[in-house]
Amino acid sequence: QYYNYALDMREDAKDALEGLSKAKDAYRDDILAQFDAYISKRDYDSAESTLNTALGYLEDDSILKEKLNGLDDVRVKDIVNDAYSYTQGGDWDAAVELLEDAQSQFTTNPSIAEAYKDIKEKMPITLENITTISSSNINVIRDVLKDRFGNVYDGGVLYDAGCSPTYGVYHLSSQYKSFDSIAFVGTQCGLEQKYSIAIYVDEELVFFKDEITEESQPIAISIDLTNKDTMRIVTTWYEGAWGSNFIYFSNSSFE
Repeated sequence: QYYNYALDMREDAKDALEGLSKAKDAYRDDILAQFDAYISKRDYDSAESTLNTALGYLEDDSILKEKLNGLDDVRVKDIVNDAYSYTQGGDWDAAVELLEDAQSQFTTNPSIAEAYKDIKEKMPITLENITTISSSNINVIRDVLKDRFGNVYDGGVLYDAGCSPTYGVYHLSSQYKSFDSIAFVGTQCGLEQKYSIAIYVDEELVFFKDEITEESQPIAISIDLTNKDTMRIVTTWYEGAWGSNFIYFSNSSFE
């Protein structure tokens, strides 16, 4: 500011011209260091504010303008990297949700769209995310689940067998060879209750298990789906005191 005052008095003052050039360089370097620090903390608003403030003093600075114009690209790159990090940890749903939110914010950015398409194509199909034709009294659980025997599962689908009807009908369209899952009784279920699981493929009964109680070991399910169009899972509670009657399907996969 003071160098500019001096140049207002004498526009060819050598010391003022040299001092102004050095001051601008030092100021820009300081701003860029602040910008990088904010970016490293994902504080994009502060990074943008810092650049806008600096451009109030250095209006024509091409380096600062380039940083400001590229800020969205930095944010998008971080989002895409986060999405792929989720997939590496097995949390495909979080990756898809992150990119869907980003698409509404960065509507024209091709990197978001490309990453979304790539992840959706590679995403394992499970009971949680396969296309559902119809359902009643079932819920997708994203939290970690544990059965009575201490086994831990990364979420699943809850079937409330105490309600009627309780079922899920899933769209296959001849795309899959098999369905595998682990079914178990929820820890909330009371003693002396009995349940059954029935699975229909193209409305033909292919799996049935009854006399399921709170003491039953987790049930491994493997179903052939070759050239099949639909799968329907039905759970039933048929004996015991009323209460929480949850059957969980976890570790599911459609091959």
